[in-house]
Amino acid sequence: MVAYRKETEQEFFHTFEQYDNQGIDVFLEHARSYLNKERTIPVCKPNVLEGQQQVFFTYSNEMLEQFLNNIRSVNKPHDVAMRYGFRGYSSGKKNGIFNLRKQHDKGLHRATSRYLNDCVEQVMRDLNIQKDYLDKLLPVKIVCHQPSGSRVVGAYKPKTNRIIFLGFGQY
Repeated sequence: MVAYRKETEQEFFHTFEQYDNQGIDVFLEHARSYLNKERTIPVCKPNVLEGQQQVFFTYSNEMLEQFLNNIRSVNKPHDVAMRYGFRGYSSGKKNGIFNLRKQHDKGLHRATSRYLNDCVEQVMRDLNIQKDYLDKLLPVKIVCHQPSGSRVVGAYKPKTNRIIFLGFGQY
């Protein structure tokens, strides 16, 4: 499926159905081409469970490099994000993309803020926002129950249902 983000820029969505049928290789090839400045950033369109909303997500350049250099570190979170999609706030014992909670996710909030500062230009470009909108973004995480407590964190723009995942954080 193809959609237009800007008049001159075309995006290709990596859907859950494609991922479920063909695996991650198509996404990896797109990521490689993007990092070589040959294509636009790969955008994922995960599964939507009943009662949930459709979101679209991308990854920071640093995370895309991890896909190409150390897929084991990112494969499980990516699989869970594609399979379960966005689920709002966590009620425990579920996988997917969730909003961060203020009290329980303090370490993840710190990591998200650090990544936002480090990747500000990429976040602004990807989410199509101005700098003064950064504080309106919602912090999110991918929960895939890794025993280490490590979670992929990112920023969510609810107005467009777009997320950019930035890196790993710890509770």
